[in-house]
Amino acid sequence: MVYPDHHPAFQRIYPDPSGHVWVELPNPEHPAPGSGVPTTWDVFDPSGAWLGSVEFPARFFVFEIGEGYVAGVWKDEMDVERVRVYELVKP
Repeated sequence: MVYPDHHPAFQRIYPDPSGHVWVELPNPEHPAPGSGVPTTWDVFDPSGAWLGSVEFPARFFVFEIGEGYVAGVWKDEMDVERVRVYELVKP
């Protein structure tokens, strides 16, 4: 399959309950979410200021972002789904 030359600037956008906006950056080599590569999300505060980037493990698909956690599904090497919740540690 041939992929297009141009890709969107983001994969998904997700607002959290505290007003921060999480933007999943695209990976043209692995366009499907939950694929075999880690995903990177940029986080912006309510005023639009960039706070930093967060990387999630390969084969992890984010379903919910709370004030102190990120919940989603991770697939092992046999594609068995497991729920994972990561704590957000803020400075």
